[in-house]
Amino acid sequence: MVLNDGWKRNPVCWLETHAKSAGKGRLWLFSGFGTHTAEGAVVELSPYERNEICTSVIQQITKYNLPLYITTLERSLGNVDESCYYSHGDITYNIDDHKELQLKKLMGSIYSLTGKEDLLLKLRNQLLVKIAKRLKCTKIFSADTADHLAVKLLSSVALGRGAQLPLDIGFCDTRDPDVMLLRPMRDFMKKEVVFYNIFNKLESVFIPSLGTKANAHVSIQKLTETFVTDLQEDFPATVSTIFRTGDKLNMANSMTEAVEHCALCQAPVDTTTTVSSALQATEFSRMVSTLGPFRFDSKSIGTLSNAMSEPSDGEQKLLMSHKDKSDDAVKYCSTSGVTSTSRKKGTCREDGEGCQCSRNSLSITLPEVEACFCYSCRLIAREMATLEVLPAEVILNIKEQLKYKEMRKEIADFLL
Repeated sequence: MVLNDGWKRNPVCWLETHAKSAGKGRLWLFSGFGTHTAEGAVVELSPYERNEICTSVIQQITKYNLPLYITTLERSLGNVDESCYYSHGDITYNIDDHKELQLKKLMGSIYSLTGKEDLLLKLRNQLLVKIAKRLKCTKIFSADTADHLAVKLLSSVALGRGAQLPLDIGFCDTRDPDVMLLRPMRDFMKKEVVFYNIFNKLESVFIPSLGTKANAHVSIQKLTETFVTDLQEDFPATVSTIFRTGDKLNMANSMTEAVEHCALCQAPVDTTTTVSSALQATEFSRMVSTLGPFRFDSKSIGTLSNAMSEPSDGEQKLLMSHKDKSDDAVKYCSTSGVTSTSRKKGTCREDGEGCQCSRNSLSITLPEVEACFCYSCRLIAREMATLEVLPAEVILNIKEQLKYKEMRKEIADFLL
């Protein structure tokens, strides 16, 4: 299965076509096809512009005599049984207005561009895995280069995904037991791929993204990319040093043997730690900063110590129990993170009456979501103004995990 959009996809497609026609006596073990994920709804492209991009991609893939399937990013929000792809054609006839509106609400509910790009990557990977399963494909080829993986390594560490680095940048991503995501171009530099395209006269299609024409400080991913690119110009070994260092990382035994997986990214959950850990220290610092100087007093120390035993639920109880000493204090519901957007959209009265936030209409709360998310995905959930826009499949995974945890607790209590 040949994946990824833009100039990096051409070498993979060309190599596969060339390998099949290289001559007698050679056996090609894979039967590949191409996919194109249309993400025009995220960057606010018109249907005409999206159709122009799809037409260019179709013309490009047709040269390699590979089957092509086109999908839209909003199809990742559908149920498991729903169709997630279609044969190439006019994209305007395959746009689901309801799903597109749901995707825009999901991306619009996140405050920072960092969280949007992180969620976009997770939705794209989930969609590709879903397509692979529907087509009974066991392997996915991704055209990630060394430059892209070096940037991803540093940005993932900044986003709290250090425990999942072997899966995010390694040659083989095995977080899904049925589909493997392979990165065959991870040893090649971006400049090498560009010159390869020029020498073999391989054309490319420009596809805009969330960070296109944005300044370097708009997101952590963009800032990391600018830092690595600028450093690579003066020190040519920068990318290879970062990439080779991250290539030596392995997952801990507790992670590989973990039973629980994140309901969003499907990686092993890294939040089951002891009390004296970096995660608990980070949560303690965040809660102290959230309380501020008026609500953090001598009584808060004991409350914080008790809350740290149950980070998700205890934190919300702590925030709900402390009141601001100022007259115009606002009490925040536990269904939205305390951000600049949620302060405007997710507020309610101190007595809980006349609530204007979405807590009363939600079937899931933030403590329940955090209990089933890894640390990095928790940061995305805390930025969201409302949780009702989460994909239906993610909410279903959360509900199943909560039932499983409750069942294990009941069995443990019965045995005791």
